Amino acid sequence: MDDERVCNQCGQMFPYDYVKPFIDFYENRHLYHKKSYYIRKYHIENVIWKLTKTCGVDIPYKNNKKIFRILELLNDSPDLTSKTKRLISMNYLICYCLKLLNDKKNSSKIHITKNKRTLRYYTDFVNQFYNLHRDKIEKIIKMNLY
Repeated sequence: MDDERVCNQCGQMFPYDYVKPFIDFYENRHLYHKKSYYIRKYHIENVIWKLTKTCGVDIPYKNNKKIFRILELLNDSPDLTSKTKRLISMNYLICYCLKLLNDKKNSSKIHITKNKRTLRYYTDFVNQFYNLHRDKIEKIIKMNLY
């Protein structure tokens, strides 16, 4: 009876364990894997939904699926996303995907920053991404989705 407790109400005996040692998050943060910001499907859907509400962008279902597949390629290049000091705007990435899909009408409606330095940073990132995955992106663009 030294390592068990008895419940006063029901009379059942429950074994108890000693307290596990404290786990420090900062010492063990290498064990945690964060999913990429660009890949989360619900986040991309929310951004597209906000663009349809604020900018009047109407993206067809086929293009929507192609955008998802193109942005999934960012997950395959962790060395590219780990080098960035700041996050690339999802509006810019979606606008770039629409330009690749020859949907200039919708891509011109999306508001992007006017800061030249930020735009240069975005274009450098997107050009590196496109050069890294050129074949896969062209295959996705040519693909016929039902």
